[in-house]
Amino acid sequence: MNQTNQETQRQDALQQRFILEAAKDYAIFTTDLERRITSWNAGAEVMLGYPDVEILGQLADVLYVAEDRQQGVPQYEAQQAQTEGRAENERWHCRKDGSQLYGSGVITPLLDESGQLIGLVKIMRDLTGQKLAEGKLRESERRLRLAIEATELATWDWNLLTNEVYWNEQHFRLFGLQPCLNPLTPDDFLTHVHPDDRERLTNLLQQTIATRGVYDTEFCAVMEDGSQRWMSGYGRVVEEVDGQPARMSGVMLDITERRRAEEALHQADQRKDEFLALLAHELRNPMATLSNTLLILELTGGQDERMPLAGALSMMRREVAQLVRLVDDLLDVSRINQGKIVLRLEPLDLVELLEKATEATRPLIEVEHRDFTVKLPTQALFLQGDAVRLTQVVRNLLSNATKFTREGGHIWLSLEAKGEEAILQVVDDGIGIPADQLERIFEVFAQVDASRTRSQGGLGLGLTLVKEFIELHGGRVEARSGGADRGSVFSAHLPVLNSKAHESNH
Repeated sequence: MNQTNQETQRQDALQQRFILEAAKDYAIFTTDLERRITSWNAGAEVMLGYPDVEILGQLADVLYVAEDRQQGVPQYEAQQAQTEGRAENERWHCRKDGSQLYGSGVITPLLDESGQLIGLVKIMRDLTGQKLAEGKLRESERRLRLAIEATELATWDWNLLTNEVYWNEQHFRLFGLQPCLNPLTPDDFLTHVHPDDRERLTNLLQQTIATRGVYDTEFCAVMEDGSQRWMSGYGRVVEEVDGQPARMSGVMLDITERRRAEEALHQADQRKDEFLALLAHELRNPMATLSNTLLILELTGGQDERMPLAGALSMMRREVAQLVRLVDDLLDVSRINQGKIVLRLEPLDLVELLEKATEATRPLIEVEHRDFTVKLPTQALFLQGDAVRLTQVVRNLLSNATKFTREGGHIWLSLEAKGEEAILQVVDDGIGIPADQLERIFEVFAQVDASRTRSQGGLGLGLTLVKEFIELHGGRVEARSGGADRGSVFSAHLPVLNSKAHESNH
């Protein structure tokens, strides 16, 4: 009977040995209770690089990486297997040549015939390739996530079978929402689409799904706070099940600034077109007057008392002067755009300059039946300036006030010293400036509400030149108004010379 048992045990041992040697895709080895390796299959040799004659009798700890050994991982896993009957792990292990492999293993107790614990068995599979692939995938996903975050792209993924939609955090932010738990529904998106675009987008999405085409559009989005921004949306069907669309993915990008820039360019082009039409109108009037006057003189020789020679010449000089002013303004704007304006700076008394400029302009204001009041300091106020350009600033400001103040209206010009600045102010009680046009009042070709001001003439260049000339002097200019029919205030701030600086220039 003993011989029969011994033979059975021998056969079992041979069978186990055969199984261990045949399982070359798995590392299988046993240890005693002190964790010394007592058996080692061929799969372990292939996977870990140790032949059995070299590894047998060594601590299994040699197979763990240094960090795990320092943290007592081998002892912990052996203890867990003994007390709980099983210890599973996925971790990095060391090969004989020093390289590492990522193994998934399980440790179980090894019992003798009587059920006594005599050691441990570990079975391990090499998952290094899978682990490295997962690492590369995670790195790729990390880089993609960083790229998406850097470009502020919102992403969305729509399960067409369950009607569940998943947004990334940026998608929530673009709609002015705090990120919350997914999944959402298509209605969560559509409620943030402007009502004027909602039906169009719904139809476009349905068409894209049906035709497996591309969803590519721009739409107005309504933020959580009610404000509106422009978005660009792109997506396509990316998965099918049994020939039916199952999943659609895409991105969304805030294009509000681009749309504003496009609108600004469109408005600029429109203003240029309006300006060219206005220029033709402004040039045609004086030229028509000159042409008609010359024709009358040719026919009458200046002897017709309805158009005497002296009156005709005076009218022609006035129209020529107007043409010269128009051309000069155009040339000045061109020079400014090309950076070719050069100031002829010299110390000058701004009070004296304003006295001369206002006296020269007063007849032109009063002939239009506007009341004109000037308030200047009694003492000189010196600055480093170009007398011609500063006179042009005064003339343009007063011309603008006259043009947009009704007959019988009032215009005030004042100058005061404040700190290291001289503040020139021109105030009127005219048609005023709407709040939405205050910012662009100094832009080239700009006029307030062309339909209201076209009859007043001019190319809309005067205030542009004021701003440029003041800034070339190191100053600044600003406009204020209470709104339509509430007048306007133009203030030019210029740096003044202190007394020592003025004396050193003389």
